[in-house]
Amino acid sequence: MVTRRKRLSDLHGTGKRIHALPAALCEACQASVRDRNGHPVEMFNEGLSGGLEIRTATATVTFPEAEMMPLFVDGVECRAREHRFGGVVVQPLEAWDAAG
Repeated sequence: MVTRRKRLSDLHGTGKRIHALPAALCEACQASVRDRNGHPVEMFNEGLSGGLEIRTATATVTFPEAEMMPLFVDGVECRAREHRFGGVVVQPLEAWDAAG
């Protein structure tokens, strides 16, 4: 179980370099996302029309609950969201909170 709380500045990597999402995790960090129990997750678009799907060891979570699911990278709490025009973007929770 993930118990430590780290900050955005604790993550390493270049990020995805998306102007509107400056804290978006790089592919390497995004590939290391875990659920609250420390298990790896897989993240997908639900279909051609969008939506977010997160698969864990025990469940499949879909939009809108998937966007509220606590995820962790090296102890930093994050959230995933569907990216505009497809794909999934993960940012630390504090970055989403700051964006409003």
